[in-house]
Amino acid sequence: MTLVVAFTGRIGAVICGDRREIRFYEGGAVETLEYELYNGSIRTDNELMKRASILGVPIEIRDDKNKISISDDYGVLVGVVTSRSAATERQRRMYLAPGRYLIAEVADGGVRIAETGESVFLAFGSAVAKKICYDVLNRAKRPKKLSNAVTLLMRAMESVSQKTASVSQAYDVMQTPPLPGDMEKSLRKALLRDVSENCWRML
Repeated sequence: MTLVVAFTGRIGAVICGDRREIRFYEGGAVETLEYELYNGSIRTDNELMKRASILGVPIEIRDDKNKISISDDYGVLVGVVTSRSAATERQRRMYLAPGRYLIAEVADGGVRIAETGESVFLAFGSAVAKKICYDVLNRAKRPKKLSNAVTLLMRAMESVSQKTASVSQAYDVMQTPPLPGDMEKSLRKALLRDVSENCWRML
C-alpha cells in the first residue's frame, strides 16, 4: 500500500510520501494476507514475511517507489497513490500550492477533479494508515510556521511506519513556501500538464 500525507495553508505547503510497494503474486490466501496487512494486524516486515509464508503467498517488498514530486514551473507539490487490478489501474493524485489543493482521480485514461479547497491536512492510504496518521495530526496544534508543519508530518509518517508494515520507514519530504500569483490557476496548470504528458482525457 502506501501513505502520502500533506498540509497546505497560508504558511506554505508540505508533502511526505513513503516509498513502499508490495507485490502479491498468485498462490495461497492472498485476500487473507491483504486484509490482515491493511487492517493493521501485521506491524513489522518480519511479521509480514512470516505470515506470507504461512499463507503460501509469494510477495515482493520494495522501498524505492517515488510517490511525491514538485512541478518546478508552478511550485506545485504532487502526491500519487496507485491501485491495480487485473482489469484497470487507478490513481488518486493530490496537487498542493500554498493555501490551495486539488484532488484528481484517474481511471481508464480519464481524469476527473474530485475535490478542491483551501487550507487542509490530507492523507492518502489504507484506512488504518490514515487513522494512525490523523490521530497524530488531530492531537497537534495547527502549525504556525512551515517548519512546524514539516516536523508534524514527519512525526505522522514515523508513527504509521511503526504500526503497520504497509508503509515503509523511509519516506520523502518536499515543501514550498508562500508564493505570489493565483494558486488555483497554478494547480490546474500542473494538472493539465500531467494530462497532456500522459495522454489522458479530462472528464
